[in-house]
Amino acid sequence: MATSGGRKSQPPDPIYVLRSSKSPITDLNLAVLDNKQYITTDYITVRYSRSDGLIEIWNLDTKRTMLSIDGHERCSVNAIGSLYREYFYSHGRDGKVYIWKCYDGRTEKTYSFVSELTNFCKASTFSTDNLISVNNEVKDWLVLPGADSAIMVKNIWNGRDVHKLDMPNERSLGMCMYTKCMISEYLGRPYIMAGYESGDIILWDVTEHKPICQSKCFDEPVACMDLTSTYAHGLIGSVEKGISAIDIHNLESINVKRAAITITNSGLNDIKIRHDDKLIATAGWDGRIRLFSMKSLKPLAVLSFHSESVSKLAFSSNIVAASQRLLAAGSKDGRISLWSIYN
Repeated sequence: MATSGGRKSQPPDPIYVLRSSKSPITDLNLAVLDNKQYITTDYITVRYSRSDGLIEIWNLDTKRTMLSIDGHERCSVNAIGSLYREYFYSHGRDGKVYIWKCYDGRTEKTYSFVSELTNFCKASTFSTDNLISVNNEVKDWLVLPGADSAIMVKNIWNGRDVHKLDMPNERSLGMCMYTKCMISEYLGRPYIMAGYESGDIILWDVTEHKPICQSKCFDEPVACMDLTSTYAHGLIGSVEKGISAIDIHNLESINVKRAAITITNSGLNDIKIRHDDKLIATAGWDGRIRLFSMKSLKPLAVLSFHSESVSKLAFSSNIVAASQRLLAAGSKDGRISLWSIYN
C-alpha cells in the first residue's frame, strides 16, 4: 500500500468488529443465505464456533446475532462448515458430529454421530460448486481424522464409513493434521490433499483408496493449507517461519518449494487464498494477519488488530460482488474482525 507521493500508507483498520465474548474463536466461515422468506435480497452471515461450545450466526446487514446455539453442551467446538443449501455441520471436542438445518430464523439438529478421533485436524467437506461431472453423493461426505494416520470419509446422514485412506505400514507419518478436499471436474472424481505430523503432504485418490504422490514440506507438523481454485498451486503452513509453496501437475505429481514465503514471527494457524486466486492471507500466532500476492508471493500488508493469536480466516464467497468482498478473522481474544481489502 502506497500513497501518491511514494510513501507507504498505513494498513487499514477493520470495517467492523464482532465482539461476542472472551471465549476464543475456534472456527468461522462467511456464507450467503437466501432471505426470500422476507422478500429481500440475500445477505452475508458470519458463522463461527467458540471454545465454550457455542455456535453463533451473525447477520452482517443488521450487525446482530441471528442465532446462538449451545451446540456441544459447553464442550469446545473444533470445526464448523457448510454442507449445501441450508445445512451445516459442527465437530466438537466431545467427539460428536452434528448436522444442522438453518431455516426460518431457527436451527434444528437433524442428525448426529460419533467421530473416531478428535485432534487438531478439523473436519472438512467437498465443495458443492463444481459437482457437475461428479456423482452427487460426495455432497453427503464429511472427512474426519481417524486413528494413527488414517483419514475417514463418512456419510453425514448415517455416520457410516464410506472410505478409509490409510498407509498401515507407514508409521512415520504421525497423525493427520489437515485435509483439503477437492473435486476434479475434468477427471470426474474426488481427491484429498492431506498434511501430516511428519511435515509430509499426500495427494489421495479417494475412489481408489490410494496415495498418488507424497512430498516433504517441513521438519515440523503441517498446520494449515489452501489451494487455488484450479488446484494447480497451493500453500502449506506450520510452526516454522517458512511457508511452502506447491505446484500440482494434473493431479499426478507435486513440486514443493520450501520457505517460498518467510514471515517475521513463526507459527501459523490458517492460510486462505481468495477465490479469484490473487490474494493470500495468513493467520499468525503473533495476532497478525499477513497479506501476500498469489502471483509473486511478495508481501503486501500486515493487519494488526488482535491482541492474541488469530485462529481462523475466511474470505467471502466468489458469488459476492467484488466491492463487497470481505476477509473475516477470528482470534483467541474472542473477537472477529472484518476487513475490506484489495477489492
